[in-house]
Amino acid sequence: MTTPAGTREQPPGVVASAPGYLTVGAFRFWFVGQRWEWSDEVARMHGYEPGAVEPTTKLLMAHKHPEDRAHVQDVLDYALQSGESFSSRHRFIDTAGKEHNAIVVADRMLDERGVVVGTAGYYIDLTDTFDETRQEVLDAALPDLFENRAAIEQAKGSTWSNPLWTAESLCSELLQRMTPSSGYRDDVVLLALRPSHAAPRSFATVVPAAAAQIPVARGRLRGWLNTAAVVPRRELDILLVTGEAVTNAIEHGSNGEPHRTVSVEAFLRRDTVAITVSDTGQWVGDSSASLRHRRRGRGLTLMGGLADRVDTVRTPGGTRVTLEFDGALTG
Repeated sequence: MTTPAGTREQPPGVVASAPGYLTVGAFRFWFVGQRWEWSDEVARMHGYEPGAVEPTTKLLMAHKHPEDRAHVQDVLDYALQSGESFSSRHRFIDTAGKEHNAIVVADRMLDERGVVVGTAGYYIDLTDTFDETRQEVLDAALPDLFENRAAIEQAKGSTWSNPLWTAESLCSELLQRMTPSSGYRDDVVLLALRPSHAAPRSFATVVPAAAAQIPVARGRLRGWLNTAAVVPRRELDILLVTGEAVTNAIEHGSNGEPHRTVSVEAFLRRDTVAITVSDTGQWVGDSSASLRHRRRGRGLTLMGGLADRVDTVRTPGGTRVTLEFDGALTG
């Protein structure tokens, strides 16, 4: 995703300062088996067409600048051993031989027992955006900001308890709480960003947790599926089941509070479509009935019956449901 720095349409948690353009891409890394997942943007950063290669640790390290390779290996080892969030600035080389300067920020992925199973985050390509001085300042300051997790969690709690807070007021509060004792050495801008995109092999959207947004989320997903050559019968299954998951996430996971949000992400993996619906609460049973006629309150049953695999992860920070549909692509 390429977006002007200073605008609001970027992934959440990105700290940026400077005019120009930022190229941002998402990734996930599962510790067991060291399995990677790249968004289309991260693949293109490295010089690959989306879906052309399967990302691995070996491929990742091969692209790192020789002088930064040991540093990146240390960061990966730290993530594997500590299970903590991390940030890093390093260089990598794409397939055309171009050197990129990037920041990688990542947080923990937890399973339903609260056990860390991996890490997920963003690549932020700074190649044509920051001059060296600002990169050095940001390189020194960013780890301190990410270590101050207590301030972030407190601000998140304040947001949930005060639905009148805007993204601007939340950013101001976070900056105030995370200010180093010596103050900032340079201008700092914290952007609250919404991770929405539609690419050939990946999709993401975020909607307010309101019942009226269910058809909105479904409509956006339908538009992406229409470009992905999905088998019509499976498309209906995907839309129906995703709608049920979003309904539960809005009503039960978010208590129907529109200042909260529900996210829908999708990835193509060979002939499988994987959909993940995330909220900030925890489901208890099937709540979809109360938004519609009781006869149709069968959301969880439909998910299990129409999806090939359903994985529900419940943590104190929210619930994530991943639905996989095999044989969903034509050809």
